[in-house]
Amino acid sequence: MAKTVQQKARSYTVNLYGKQREVRAYSRVVMLKTLKRPVQVVWVFRRTPSVFPYQLMP
Repeated sequence: MAKTVQQKARSYTVNLYGKQREVRAYSRVVMLKTLKRPVQVVWVFRRTPSVFPYQLMP
């Protein structure tokens, strides 16, 4: 699955740690059975690991 997601990822410029940085990201909305709500899952690919917030869909 990781290879498929990496192939679908697009490049974005984001403000991360006070600088503009280039990242590759892919997002997908999935249904969580436990919350019975759709959740947007975002895969972010960088050279170093970073933590990004997640977002519940309305």
